[in-house]
Amino acid sequence: MRSWLTWSRHRTKTRVRSMRYSILGWYVGVLALILCLFSAALYGIVWVRLSRAIDRTLVLKAEGLAGSIYAFWSAERSAVGSGPGNWTDAPSPTLESEVWRGRFVDLLSRWAQSTGQLDAGGWVQLTDRSGRSLGASTQFAKLGLSLSQESLDAAQTGQIAYETIQLPQEHYRLLAHPVMEQGRVLYIVLIADSLEQVDEFLRQLRNWLLVLAPLALLLTSLVGWLLTNAAMEPVSQMIEKAQRIGSGHLHERIEVPKTGDEVERLAATFNEMLERVEQMVKRMRQFSAAASHELRTPLTIMQGELELLLRREREAEEYKRVLQVQLDTVKEMTHTVEQLLMLARSEVVDGALEWRSVELSSLVHEVMRTLKTPNNGNRCELLLNIKEPVLIQGEPHLLTRLLTNLIDNAIRYTPATGHITVRVDAVDTEACLCVEDTGKGIPPEEMPHIFDRFFKPTLSASPHSTGLGLGLCRWIAEVHHGRLDVSSYPEQGTRVTLWLPRLR
Repeated sequence: MRSWLTWSRHRTKTRVRSMRYSILGWYVGVLALILCLFSAALYGIVWVRLSRAIDRTLVLKAEGLAGSIYAFWSAERSAVGSGPGNWTDAPSPTLESEVWRGRFVDLLSRWAQSTGQLDAGGWVQLTDRSGRSLGASTQFAKLGLSLSQESLDAAQTGQIAYETIQLPQEHYRLLAHPVMEQGRVLYIVLIADSLEQVDEFLRQLRNWLLVLAPLALLLTSLVGWLLTNAAMEPVSQMIEKAQRIGSGHLHERIEVPKTGDEVERLAATFNEMLERVEQMVKRMRQFSAAASHELRTPLTIMQGELELLLRREREAEEYKRVLQVQLDTVKEMTHTVEQLLMLARSEVVDGALEWRSVELSSLVHEVMRTLKTPNNGNRCELLLNIKEPVLIQGEPHLLTRLLTNLIDNAIRYTPATGHITVRVDAVDTEACLCVEDTGKGIPPEEMPHIFDRFFKPTLSASPHSTGLGLGLCRWIAEVHHGRLDVSSYPEQGTRVTLWLPRLR
């Protein structure tokens, strides 16, 4: 048995550990996925932003060169037109005319010599609309960059084209910017820029991400492991405590952690369950003990009477007497069994009651009529005092059992010379039923225990009492949202008052 418990505890601990590993595994997996997605998104966003920044820079440079060429041509035209001389060599009224007259190459040459911006602009080349070079900077000529046919076709239609050209040592970003006038392409500005710094920055960013992401994953996994252990430790303690609580230690309870979360609710719920289990086990033991005790005596009497009767022939009157004793004993046993079964079902009756309107006075009349039959052997006087009809909501069978127990207890403990008074009245919103006898009463030291199940008062208990009556009565009263009040004075009598909600 001990080896089985040890194996069970080890198996439970293994399951708890596996649960911790499962939680940690999911945590690490989700976190790793998030870090990968974050790193990829960050790298992609930085790459896109840098690429767009370089493209904007190239566009600004190309537009600056085109603007400088146009400004130079405009300055020459203004200078020639403002003084005397031969007007035939004057610049054309539009830059497009210069291109179509074949004087654009000379204009670019004069512009480059005058401003020096062709070499100062870095990797720059000017081509006509067919892609033929009109001039290039020294740096561009050394690289030997060329525009692809696809980009040239796009530039010829007036679209800005971008290319990334990979050379053996490094790669460049190349821009083809067409210069337009009156909807026609005059020439194309090719301008390039090295991507070395961008590549270096992205390489460093990639290296940092490859180092920091695993480090962050490791640190957060360690924190997650510590948090998982801290979260599961109260559960482990509850499991170990629950394993130690056996059928003989149901009074023990699990310590409720003051965490204010589901763990605290779980511990509280488990303690409530243990409370119910303890009550059920206690009731089962009491039921078994009471059943065996209360039924053993009458069965022994019946067996003894029958064995004695069968030893020899008897007169008819003797047989009749024995059968009457057997009948009385069977009735008493039936009453005891009914009480025990009613008590055993007391936890499950609540949701199965058929509520209806009950006139309490009529119910009392019916019970009194039953208890006054000659077979009950009662010799004390029963008095009934009903001031007005009282209507309540309840279950007739349970209420009948309650009234029967109250009045029958009074009959059992009242001598033949005494009397019992049953009063029914309405007090405000409550119905009041009072059963008062002139019996021996209940000792003061036993008053706190009279509602305990299977408790028998020492001075007033009859030999047939099961100790179930008042406990069952209180339960029925509570089911009907009522209460029982008991007052008793030794050698003067006992008064039991039932209070129930009254229907208006």
